[in-house]
Amino acid sequence: MKIEKREQALDSVTKDPYRIVKGNPLIEARFELTPTQTKLFIYMLSLLDISKESFVPLTITVKDFQKFTGVEGGSLYSHLQQEVKKMIDKKVYYKDDRIELDSHLISGYVYFKKEGYFVLEFPNLLKPFLLQLKENFTVLDIRNILRLDSAYAMRFYEICKEKERLGAFEFEIDKLKQMFNIENKYKNYFDFKMKVVVQAQNELMKNSELYFEFTEIKQGKKVVKLRFVVKKNKLEELEEIPLVEQISATFKEAPIIEPLIEATPDVNEILLAQVKEYSIAAQTIDSWLAEVSVEQIQLAIDYVKQELQTNKKIKNIGGYLTKLVKSPDLMDAKKEKEKQQAQKLKQDAEKRQAAKNQQSLQQHKDQLMHEYTLAKKAFANQIFGQHPDLYMAILERLSGNLLGSMQYESYLLFCQNQVSFASFVDFFNQGTGFYGIVMNILEAEFAGFAEIRKIFTQKAQALGLTLGY
Repeated sequence: MKIEKREQALDSVTKDPYRIVKGNPLIEARFELTPTQTKLFIYMLSLLDISKESFVPLTITVKDFQKFTGVEGGSLYSHLQQEVKKMIDKKVYYKDDRIELDSHLISGYVYFKKEGYFVLEFPNLLKPFLLQLKENFTVLDIRNILRLDSAYAMRFYEICKEKERLGAFEFEIDKLKQMFNIENKYKNYFDFKMKVVVQAQNELMKNSELYFEFTEIKQGKKVVKLRFVVKKNKLEELEEIPLVEQISATFKEAPIIEPLIEATPDVNEILLAQVKEYSIAAQTIDSWLAEVSVEQIQLAIDYVKQELQTNKKIKNIGGYLTKLVKSPDLMDAKKEKEKQQAQKLKQDAEKRQAAKNQQSLQQHKDQLMHEYTLAKKAFANQIFGQHPDLYMAILERLSGNLLGSMQYESYLLFCQNQVSFASFVDFFNQGTGFYGIVMNILEAEFAGFAEIRKIFTQKAQALGLTLGY
C-alpha cells in the first residue's frame, strides 16, 4: 500500500508543473552553483519525465527560460550562454556508508545561436537520483526556489524541505561549508554565519513556504555545529495560473528578524580575530562597541580588507580602521544601496504586474475572437443546413475567378474530385483558406452575420479590439 501511494504521488508530481523530485544525496551533495545556474538546473529537472528509464536531450529556449525565471532584459542570451559554459565544469560529489557519487551536473550542450535555444543533457550517472525514484527522495516546489536571490538560500530551502518531516536537524560547520564548496571562501565563522546562514534565513523568511531558526553548538568557545529548526510560513492562496505569473504571487511575509548580536565576549573575540594583525587591541574593540553597532564595525573591517586585497597602501591600518568604524559613511552607503535595491524590487514588481495585466488582456481578446469565430461558423453551418444546394453555387463562383480557383482546386484535392455536400462542409469547417473565402461570400449575402458582429462589437470595444470582417 505504501509503495502504491508513493508511486501515485510521483505520478502526480510528474504532471505538476510546479514540483520536481530530487534524490536526497543530490540535496546533500558537495557542489557550488551560481543563482542562474541553480535555476537552470531546476528548469531542466522540471522538464524531466521521472518515470522514464533514461535521460533524453532537453531543449531549452532562452525565451522560455526567461519566462520561467521572470528575468527581463536582452542580455540574458549572452549571460545564459556563459553560465551554461561554466556549468559544464561543475561537479557534484556525495559519499555515505552506502554509495559514493562523483559526476558532472550536465554532460554537455549545443547552442543554436540564431534560433536562441540550447540542447542539454544530464549525465547517466545521475539516473539513480533523478529517475524512477522509489525511496530517499524529496519533492520540491520550484516556486519557492525561483523567488530567492542567493544560491545559499536555494540550497537551504532544499535541505529544509528534505528535513521538514523531522522538524529539526544539525550540521557541523565544516560539513555545511563542504556541501556548499566554500571552505576557502569563508574561513572566519562570523563571515560564514552572516553572509551565508543569516542571509539565507532572511531570504527564506520573506519568500519561501519554509524557513529556519538556528542555535549555535560550541566546543569551548568555538562554534562547531548549528542546530536548525524548520518553520512554516503562511502562504496566500495561490491561484492556478501560468507558472511565470505564479512565481510572483505573494506570500504572507514573516517579519525579517535582523540578527541581534549583543556585545558579549564571544563577539569581541570574533572581531578581535579579524583585526589582530592590524595591531588592534581588545580595549579598542570595547570602545567601538560602546559607540557603534557590530554591523557598522563589520562593514569597516570588510572595507579595509577589500582595499588591502587591491594592494592599496595604508600607512596606519589601525588608525584608518578606527576612523572608518566611527564614520557613518559606510552605513549610509549601505542604507542607500538597500534603498535602491528596494526601489528596484518595487519597479520589478510593477513591471511583472503590468506584464500580467497585459497578458490577461490579451487572453480576453483571444477568447473573444475565438467566441466570435465560433458564432459565425455555427451560423454558416446553419445556413448550409437550410440551403443544402448552396454549396454548388459557391463552388461554381470560386471556380470562376483566379483567387477562388486556388481554393477550389484545394477542395477538389481534399475530396479526390468526389464533390458532395458532406465533403464541402467538412473541408469548410477545417478552417483553412477555403473557409476564409467561403465565409466572405456568406457574410456578403446573409444579413445574420451583421447581427452577430453587432453583439460582439461592444465587448470588443471595451477591450480596445477591432473586429475584422
